[in-house]
Amino acid sequence: MKLWAKLLLILVALIFSAQMATAHFKLNLNVRIIHVAHTADGLDVYLRLPMPYLVADKLGAPDANGVPAPAPFTTNAEENGTLVHYIDPSQFRSDPKGLGKIAADGHPITVQGKTLAPAVEDIRVYRRGEEPGFATLKAAQETFSKDQNALTSQPPYVGDTVVDVHLRYPAGGSVNTYQLKSTLDPGLPGQEDTANLIIDY
Repeated sequence: MKLWAKLLLILVALIFSAQMATAHFKLNLNVRIIHVAHTADGLDVYLRLPMPYLVADKLGAPDANGVPAPAPFTTNAEENGTLVHYIDPSQFRSDPKGLGKIAADGHPITVQGKTLAPAVEDIRVYRRGEEPGFATLKAAQETFSKDQNALTSQPPYVGDTVVDVHLRYPAGGSVNTYQLKSTLDPGLPGQEDTANLIIDY
C-alpha cells in the first residue's frame, strides 16, 4: 500500500474515533444557574450546570480499537455502533467531591486581584427532568437535602445529567466586589448558546 493511502486511512480512523468520542456528550440541558450569597467571611455559591460541561473534554487515551478511556465519573458503552457515555454511580459515591472540584476549578472568583480557594461543601446529581427547583436561593439551598435520584435507578446518559454544587469561597471577611468567570470550555456543540443566570444576594 502506498504511503499516501496509509496516511489517508489513518486520518479517516482518527476522524471517526474523534466523532465517536464526542457523539453523545450533548447539551440536552443548556442552562447554568449561579446563586452567589454573601456571608460574614466570604461567598457561598450554589451552582447548577449540565454534567457535560464538567467531563466532556476529559476522555482518556484511546485503546487499541480507538475507543477512549471514560472521562472521570462516567462509563462508556456501545449502542448501535456508537460510543455513548453514562454517569458512573460507583465513582460518584466513592469521591463525590471530586466531581465538585472540577466545577470549583472551573469557576474561579477573584477579590481585589486575589483568586479565592473554593471548598466543595456538597453536590447532587439528577436526571434531567427530575431535578428539584433551583430558581431561588432558598430552592437552591434545599436541593442539597434531597436524594441524589440520578443514582437510584438506571444511570442516565451524561448529556441527561444535571449537577448541583454548593461551593464556599472563604475570603477572611465580607466581600463587596468580586469577579466570577467560567474557565470550562469542553468544546461542545451549542455551548456558546448556554443561558447563564447569575443572581447575587
